[in-house]
Amino acid sequence: MTKAQIKAAIQKVVTRVFDKKYNDTTITKLMDLNEQFGSGTRWCSYRQNLIEIIKGGDKNAIDKAFNLYEEYYKTDGAQRVLDEIVGSTNYLNF
Repeated sequence: MTKAQIKAAIQKVVTRVFDKKYNDTTITKLMDLNEQFGSGTRWCSYRQNLIEIIKGGDKNAIDKAFNLYEEYYKTDGAQRVLDEIVGSTNYLNF
């Protein structure tokens, strides 16, 4: 694999993760669930919304909340890894 091919492959992944992160609506959906099934408050915190939904006790809402929470953290984790990779490759004059 050439340097150009590696750069293109990394750029493709970076673009996909950036688009997913930029268009992320998980916090809004979590707020909606908390408003309806939790404390009724729209917290700006993933964790606080999740806690309040769990306290509300609706099993379906809790399952949806955990799925949203997991989706967000997968995307966030991917972005953090890519930040490190891009930083390292820029250091190598990619």
